[in-house]
Amino acid sequence: MTYNESLEYIKKLALRGSKPGLERISGLLSSLGNPQKKLRCIHVSGTNGKGSVCAMLASILKRAGYNVGVFTSPALERVNEMFVYNGREISDLDFALLTKKLMPECERAEATEYEFYTAAAYYYFSLLNTDIVIIECCMGGLLDATNVIDSPILSVITGIAKDHTAFLGPKLSDIAFHKAGIIKENCPVVVNCKDQAAYEVIASVAKRKGADCVRVSDVPRLIDMSIDGIRFDCGLMKRVCLFLAGEYQMTNAITVLYCIDILKKQGLRIGEDNIRQGLANAFWKGRFEVLSRDPLVIFDGCHNMQGCESVEKTVEAVFGEKKLIFVTGVMKDKDYSKMAEIMRPHASCVFTVTPNNKRALDAQSLADVYKKLGAKCVTSCDDIKSAVAGAFDAAKKSREAIFIFGSLYMYGEIKAEIQKFVLKSGE
Repeated sequence: MTYNESLEYIKKLALRGSKPGLERISGLLSSLGNPQKKLRCIHVSGTNGKGSVCAMLASILKRAGYNVGVFTSPALERVNEMFVYNGREISDLDFALLTKKLMPECERAEATEYEFYTAAAYYYFSLLNTDIVIIECCMGGLLDATNVIDSPILSVITGIAKDHTAFLGPKLSDIAFHKAGIIKENCPVVVNCKDQAAYEVIASVAKRKGADCVRVSDVPRLIDMSIDGIRFDCGLMKRVCLFLAGEYQMTNAITVLYCIDILKKQGLRIGEDNIRQGLANAFWKGRFEVLSRDPLVIFDGCHNMQGCESVEKTVEAVFGEKKLIFVTGVMKDKDYSKMAEIMRPHASCVFTVTPNNKRALDAQSLADVYKKLGAKCVTSCDDIKSAVAGAFDAAKKSREAIFIFGSLYMYGEIKAEIQKFVLKSGE
């Protein structure tokens, strides 16, 4: 099987859709010898911040000398980036071999695309000399395919906000219940949850399972912030330096510091230099990421209301009263009207697109929302290429920065188009 053939197989799996539940994944993993039982896992759930927390944890643990595997989803550019070992994505050859191994078992189990990825991650990392595997939940926790770990060394819930309400329920307490599904018997959990009612749901589950529940209470104190990173103090550490921009990354970093404190108590050897260097070297795609400097182009995958609220704080801090050229696209199951209301005051003009996903809101409907909110110069674009072209043309005239936000499903195509324009302008 070639790499391209493995991608074609995944396309076929995608036609089966999404089916929450653990029966199929459990059967699939059983046929593979239950590789998840051979791994020491950190399981990460939460509404926002999961990927960044995984990246920071992996960077610190790698600096401390551990062999670290990381499974995250969805992929933003290539499927390989979902399977990372010591900072390196799985090779095309290894992914093809992995697919060939799993394909017969996936067919017997009638596994979905995400169940294939999950099983592939557990199997792949079990073959390597992996000390710790960091596993990110895709949605929820209780019925997420990754939730087949019996005894993680640590569970992490990065926060609770309204998202995927059709699957998880309309209330924060409903969502908290699903996220708390990753808590296991006598296994510690770190929780960064501001809503008291939601936290009480999580704490109740932890108590019932005899799990030590540690709530993040430390508050960051900003030193300075720019498009290149952020420095802050907190109770656990002074002068923390991140080259991940975004006000919200302070919260994610503090969550990680709590996690490291627990891991050290479990006997892991992690020095302060490992922590500082690990945080400083952590990188995560699509989070206030600078894609171009001339013109300045920033992408942030703030795809729900809480994400937009956090990103807006950073935009305000970095750009102040300066207006930005927006390129944006969202899913129709998000609170896109509220998201637009939060972001609109910073827009000089808006280009809307339809992300490549069956759940996407069409560009014209999103454009209509911005027009109703009083945004000027709103353009509904037929495709991402025309949106990027329009934004670059506007930036050339106004010298304003371009801010692209919304669905992460846009990231790969957006980045490719921007690179074309940057290369063209440099000729």
